[in-house]
Amino acid sequence: MRIGFMLRNMHELGGIQVYTLNLLTEMLTLDSGHEFFLLYQDPQFLGRFGFNPRVREVVIRFPTKLGWDQLAVPWAALLLKLDLIVNPKLSVPLLSGRPSVFTLHGAEQFAVPEVFPALDRIYSRIMMPIYCRRAAAVISTTQMGVDEIVRFVGADRQKLHPVHEAAHPRFRPWSAAELAPIRERYGLPERYLLFVGGLNPLKNFSNLLRAYKLLGENAPPLVAVGFLRWKFSEDVALIKELGLRR
Repeated sequence: MRIGFMLRNMHELGGIQVYTLNLLTEMLTLDSGHEFFLLYQDPQFLGRFGFNPRVREVVIRFPTKLGWDQLAVPWAALLLKLDLIVNPKLSVPLLSGRPSVFTLHGAEQFAVPEVFPALDRIYSRIMMPIYCRRAAAVISTTQMGVDEIVRFVGADRQKLHPVHEAAHPRFRPWSAAELAPIRERYGLPERYLLFVGGLNPLKNFSNLLRAYKLLGENAPPLVAVGFLRWKFSEDVALIKELGLRR
């Protein structure tokens, strides 16, 4: 089978990019016999997976995200004679004429739409039910995600498949010698609280800050690791408002 992977999101920070990279890395270790066509929008990623003889990397140039998904990818699928198109992020090409699979990581766009930008809310409301109808299969990373997609999007449960994520091998106990240079670089004490995530309202960082404030002066330091996404200004302002160190 000739399988095309839509990899427009390779340059984006966040959990979906991590999911995509790990999914591909592990999938390409399997002796499946399939051919994989990795479809990039950005040529900087050429060579990332080119070591595998069953992989062909293809750059498809198109100036807009929606145009790349819905026009450029179907054209490439025709030229490359793809049998299946897989998108690890939230859409399928509607005009490809080929079976497609995509991962809908959750239904938060419907469960808490008020925390998303207005254009994202409109797009999700209109397009996500269409994508779910047109896809041959929809993957969610949890059973709860499957249930919520059925509830909020009205998707056919028979098409939905929970494929659970797993911990990367790098998540293991580290020795004191391995940790020492990291502690020194970032000035980390022996004990601290850790928050990891791209800052947006879904992460509930403001309530974490309020809870941390309640712990008082004897609480271990709170270390936040991540990046700024959207609607983060109130969370950042709360650090100063509560008298917490940045």
